[in-house]
Amino acid sequence: MKQKNQGLWTIKSFVIMLVVTFIAVPVFIEGILQQALQSLFKSELYAGTATGFVMAAVFLSALYWLMVQADDRKIGFQSFSKRHWPLILFWLLVLILGSVAIVVLMEWFGMTYENKKTSQFTAGPVAVFIYTCFCFSRCNLTFL
Repeated sequence: MKQKNQGLWTIKSFVIMLVVTFIAVPVFIEGILQQALQSLFKSELYAGTATGFVMAAVFLSALYWLMVQADDRKIGFQSFSKRHWPLILFWLLVLILGSVAIVVLMEWFGMTYENKKTSQFTAGPVAVFIYTCFCFSRCNLTFL
């Protein structure tokens, strides 16, 4: 008799991911950790960046742990086959050029990419380095 493929998601793993996504992360990370990081960094920008990094790590770790619990041997790290790399690089280039085109269109219509956190970002110690890189990248784009 053939065994039916039941997939990786069970009700238990689905409920665990819902609890992590809608209870644990908002209460502990977005609530408690966010406030602690704001008092530590004294900056909304750095606290928000660190919070986003922790949230991504929690989501990916929970998902990976659940999939390892499913005992599927196909889960893990492996490289892409050589035939996929041209498409990966093509779509990476499309996404980069598309995001630059959106910013240019926004500037043409009088919109800006700046917000209230831009001043916090430029006040930091790496502001000159990042500003230089940004200006250099914009200069190179004008020659395309």
